[in-house]
Amino acid sequence: MHPPNPVTLLIRAAWVIVLIIALLFGSRIWKNHQRRDAIVAEMKSIATESSYFHQFNAQDARKTLLRAIGLMHEADRLDLPHEELIDLAFGFKPELFEADDSGEEYSSTQTLIRQNLILNYVNFTKLGYTADMRTINAFKNGEIPHITSGTFQGKRAEIRPIIDPALSPGMEKILPNLHLAPTQENNTPPTDLEVANAKRLARDLALAGVIEDPVRDRIIQALSTK
Repeated sequence: MHPPNPVTLLIRAAWVIVLIIALLFGSRIWKNHQRRDAIVAEMKSIATESSYFHQFNAQDARKTLLRAIGLMHEADRLDLPHEELIDLAFGFKPELFEADDSGEEYSSTQTLIRQNLILNYVNFTKLGYTADMRTINAFKNGEIPHITSGTFQGKRAEIRPIIDPALSPGMEKILPNLHLAPTQENNTPPTDLEVANAKRLARDLALAGVIEDPVRDRIIQALSTK
């Protein structure tokens, strides 16, 4: 019996290596697909009216928002854009993602949820956070780590209300009223832009039926005297 030809051995070895690489690559794709499905399922539980507008306390609301921010950035790492993730969480089918940008396909509450999620996704990057898994996992666990780059490097951000809960008790438990922002000194007066944003949110919350019109009017009146 003749010994195997060296060329034949090399070809066989090459095929074995190719097969191993293919199996590893396929396994990675499968795991990423499973993780993407899990992220969508988690975001579905967050992007609901009961979760976004009816948290039991301020701490739960804060942790829920931080987790949503972490999930969006993890989805990005798995090639699932955050806006597509939000639409999947709403139950929209992928073929509907090319619809116009008028926002007419969203309900008033979905529009509030979507706007808030995108705002906080953008603020994450603007503040100087990088979407490494250590930072992402901290957010998913409801923690705010130190900022890793930019103007605020070494500092911590905070979750701040857009409408001061002193103007309407309970606002600290409504996620659309919360945003990731630089740490602010106590008793710092709001800027004109912050007042305008708070008034706009009060109108949007009333339009969505989250607060009643008299509450909206009271908030806007109080903001107008600042």
